[in-house]
Amino acid sequence: MANIAEPFVAAVERATPSVVRVSSGCARSGSGIFVESGLVVTSSRALRDAERVTVSQADERREASIVGRDWATDIALLKLESAIGSPLEFTAHDKVKVGRLCLALGRPGRSVRASMRIVGVLAGETPLPAGGKLDAYIETDRALPGGFSGGPLVGVDGKAIGMNTRAAIRGADLAIPHATITRVVAQLQAHGGVPRGYLGVGVQSVRLPASLGQQEQTRGAMIMAIEDDGPATKGGLLLGDILLSLAGDTVRGPQELAAALFERAAQKVEVSFVRSGQKQSIELVTGTRGGA
Repeated sequence: MANIAEPFVAAVERATPSVVRVSSGCARSGSGIFVESGLVVTSSRALRDAERVTVSQADERREASIVGRDWATDIALLKLESAIGSPLEFTAHDKVKVGRLCLALGRPGRSVRASMRIVGVLAGETPLPAGGKLDAYIETDRALPGGFSGGPLVGVDGKAIGMNTRAAIRGADLAIPHATITRVVAQLQAHGGVPRGYLGVGVQSVRLPASLGQQEQTRGAMIMAIEDDGPATKGGLLLGDILLSLAGDTVRGPQELAAALFERAAQKVEVSFVRSGQKQSIELVTGTRGGA
């Protein structure tokens, strides 16, 4: 048994200097990961409405400011007043396989804690309910312990597979891959948030009219509410129009529309839709939400 345990012990020892406790004045504390000197990623939802937080390792404590946060991916970026710890090395998501043994690490208290698990589900690029996407869907086989959100999922080599979260997709315990973290962190550093495209509409998934004939796409997103002065109204869309696609991305309901808009802030896009039983298309300019 000692030979089986040794790689896991070594993995924890290797990752420990990169794992921190994140306290925001709430009753519970979360965890975080050093990704650069003085920069920590953690769970956005674990911070709640905090403006400043404390980051600690064992007996060392540092005040940290919130550079920015993205609710869709549950990533928040913190900047320490003075550095402690060291950045954690990550594994590319295309190297991860289903069945891989791994450890979820967290620091809800003074010490790093470990929870053994396996990669239970692995998929490609995945849209998120709040908009945006994961570059890869990596789900472990059981629920994360309390205080582990924001900490790393590491392999037996001590490299991080991703950041643990229970909030990006309801009911799924995921590891946010390095490619997604890198992309979101760059936006947070530049804007304090992730600028999102929006149309100013509320939509509901509906079955497309039979008059359109046989087709691969059977559902679209009907506009049920529309802002008087929003991008959709300015572009010529009307209440009751059924959206089919935006910038070439198929739209069947609210989630697909959010995903299609996420990285298209302030862009000219082509929108295909159904009005009075007829397919039409227009060009419009999306609005921008999010960022500083």
